Amino acid sequence: MQSMRTGQIGQAATTALLVVTCLVLSTLAFGLVTQRFRVLPVLTGSMEPMIGAGDMAVATAKPLDQVRVGDVLVYHPPGDERLIVHRVVDLTEGDLGPTIRTKGDDNDVIDPWTAELQGDVAWQVKRVVPKIGHLAVLAKRPNVRLLAIGLAAIVFLFVTVQSIWREKDFDEEVVGDAVALA
Repeated sequence: MQSMRTGQIGQAATTALLVVTCLVLSTLAFGLVTQRFRVLPVLTGSMEPMIGAGDMAVATAKPLDQVRVGDVLVYHPPGDERLIVHRVVDLTEGDLGPTIRTKGDDNDVIDPWTAELQGDVAWQVKRVVPKIGHLAVLAKRPNVRLLAIGLAAIVFLFVTVQSIWREKDFDEEVVGDAVALA
């Protein structure tokens, strides 16, 4: 009886983990596809204590005309492909859009560049998920991604086979009890 209860708890925990994983991945996919938000790992501690190295920043779109000094934005510095997460410390109107100067909260000096925001929106950090950024960085590596897909397939196979065996055991118990009662 005890092993059956332990098995039920294990199965419930596995099911809950799979459901939560599916919900998180679905939410991420929905947000990314609809452009409602973007997520990115923060690799440095320049924004500590608000955002630490290894945290995940969640940014939402903000119209350029609503960008203000004090906003924490995600943007490309001029001539650079990487994304920066820093606080706006100076804002002026440029030819193509607002021109900003930024600074990391933990940095001593303002960033050496002036960035001109282009397009219709800027991406403002709205939420920070602690330490999850490390997983996102790892997930970008091809070997880790392949390993994660393989592990997910093994877990799915294990849960499926286990549920088939449990149904078979249950059917045999019911038939055995029915014969004993007849």
